[in-house]
Amino acid sequence: MSYVTKKILSKKHSNTIEIEIHLFEDCNLSCAFCCQDHSMKGLTGITINEKYELVESYIAKKTDSWDSFSVNLMGGELFQDQYSDDWFDEYESLVLKINSLLIGKRVQFNFTSNLIFEKRERVLKFLNRLKELEIKVSLQTSFDFAGRSWNEEQKKTFKSNLDYFLNSITSVSVTLHKLSIHSMLKKRDHLFEYCYENFPINFDWYVPDLKNSNIFHPSDKDCKQALLHLAKYYPRSHPIKDYLENETNDIQCCSENRILIAADNSISNCQYLDYNPKNFLGLPNKNTVSEMAERFLTSQGCLSCENLDRCGLYCFVAADFASRQRDTVDCFLKEFYSEVD
Repeated sequence: MSYVTKKILSKKHSNTIEIEIHLFEDCNLSCAFCCQDHSMKGLTGITINEKYELVESYIAKKTDSWDSFSVNLMGGELFQDQYSDDWFDEYESLVLKINSLLIGKRVQFNFTSNLIFEKRERVLKFLNRLKELEIKVSLQTSFDFAGRSWNEEQKKTFKSNLDYFLNSITSVSVTLHKLSIHSMLKKRDHLFEYCYENFPINFDWYVPDLKNSNIFHPSDKDCKQALLHLAKYYPRSHPIKDYLENETNDIQCCSENRILIAADNSISNCQYLDYNPKNFLGLPNKNTVSEMAERFLTSQGCLSCENLDRCGLYCFVAADFASRQRDTVDCFLKEFYSEVD
């Protein structure tokens, strides 16, 4: 990676270390764009302690030079009704052990859930117990305009749990894949409108999966239209609010300052899938996205772009996907800024 690119990325990367832990992949939904193997059940075979040891090793390399940490725990779906209360004890044990490694640091623990469960009192009790132990903890969830496998009854459960956990939910994330973008552009969704009015919304770029990337990977034109739509109708959402208001912004990608511990205990930045190198412009690398970033910054003309400081750039893995449809005249982010300005 060139010196200039390295300086740009170091300047625009978040100053928070992200630790993402997939405890397992068993889920009560089966969304079409999800890359997980939901036949992998629960905590069997892979122990909480093994994951803790991987986190411990990673943190040992970071604590001297970093003060802020975000620890994200997810499945699968961690809070399924079928699981016994004992599983919550395992979650709590892991949180407390990791927290003990980061004394004196700013630490935020986030549990990701699809909110499709009925036994909600025990989940709230679990979160409150951690708060009583002076652990900063939140609940995060997600919404999809298309591609989610839920039925009407599950939607009602989701809405009910949004209300129930109103004071615990800190983020509702939305993946900007092709079908989701097209659905969003066509009509307003009442359930999403409720989410937007009551919770912080975070729009994330789609990362290619191994099954249906030909269906879900958005074109550059799709991405630009999505950003323009968000600027018009959902300007308080992230990252649009920052794009419209700030002179400088971090990159949305945080892969250089993070570790992803998958359900099978494999370690990566974000590229934990077994990608076929033929599907990318260069070799995928589970340790860094720097080569992908270099190709993106060069091909998009970022180094001479007047919007570089305030631009959040794009998902480098999605950008490097060989079948990505580049159907805008210029960089879609540059065109977006030109139109909103």
